[in-house]
Amino acid sequence: MKITIMTIAIGVLLSSSCKEKIWDSTLQIEKVTNPTNETDEITNSLPWQSFKSIQDFEQTINKLHSLHEDELQSWEKSQKGFTSWYSKTYMQNDSAAEIPDIQFATLLSKDGRIQIADTIYQFVPGVKDGIAYAIPNKYQSNLMKGETDYRNWKGVATYAITLTMLPFPKWQDPEKVTQPEPGVSICDFPNTFLLPWWGQKGDQIFHSDNGSELPKDNARRVRIDYHRWRVGFLFYSSAGVRVKAWKDTRFGGWMSTINMDNVQLESCIEGKVIIPGLFPQNFHESVSMYATNTNKLEKTMTWAAAPMHVEVLPEHFNIKFKVTYKGQPISRFVRE
Repeated sequence: MKITIMTIAIGVLLSSSCKEKIWDSTLQIEKVTNPTNETDEITNSLPWQSFKSIQDFEQTINKLHSLHEDELQSWEKSQKGFTSWYSKTYMQNDSAAEIPDIQFATLLSKDGRIQIADTIYQFVPGVKDGIAYAIPNKYQSNLMKGETDYRNWKGVATYAITLTMLPFPKWQDPEKVTQPEPGVSICDFPNTFLLPWWGQKGDQIFHSDNGSELPKDNARRVRIDYHRWRVGFLFYSSAGVRVKAWKDTRFGGWMSTINMDNVQLESCIEGKVIIPGLFPQNFHESVSMYATNTNKLEKTMTWAAAPMHVEVLPEHFNIKFKVTYKGQPISRFVRE
């Protein structure tokens, strides 16, 4: 089941999951039976999603978190004149532009915009760091005309967001990383707390567990990436996990155009949600997922929304996965 905790003072919503299989819709917090006909508190006359309040944003993203990927695509198609950031970067080889958390990326426009109340947020992801602009609604017409000199507009605030690919724990550290997996529980945390970090922690795998290079696809190299993320977008923060297959294509560079035979992914996380001026909220979540013939498997483990500067702060964050690609096993177990 899913559990929701509401802090009434500012409408903070936390979504947490017990163990569930990715295909089991009976475990969802609420089943949106016909997402293409759902009416959300959003304005569709703009090329970006516009919400009347942070509470309306929460309600909509909570619905999206209950949908599978094909249902997310159906929801997006129902939003006339709207193309999401997720659709724009789905197979893109520039991983710096691939925002973790597909639900948030589905609400973000292809130009990186979303509006809440009288503020339009413009996100500009970068190779290492990103920028977020909080733009007063009076500049809506300027944006519609394609103007982008946000820094020169009066009343626009600039913030830093971080999607950096962070250094990964060394394989030589047996307390944190084991290959192949040991026979311990996914929620068996180490004794030390995880140091705070923003961005994506992960690695690129080019060899199977037996040390041989992963089989090539049409003579092109293949790799398996995995990441844990902790990202913040001013009014929204989340943490999650991903395993994804990539192919070094001849002309497009690295693109996610190949499938793994199967992948099993487990994760367990605990920590606090931080809202300035309020007591921290504790969370503890775990998930187990399995899929076949897929290019990726990912899950937003926890998320929170608030008017400004909300943080999901993991204190422990484990990930364990097994991948089979063309018969070759790839597995890791990270404990932090």
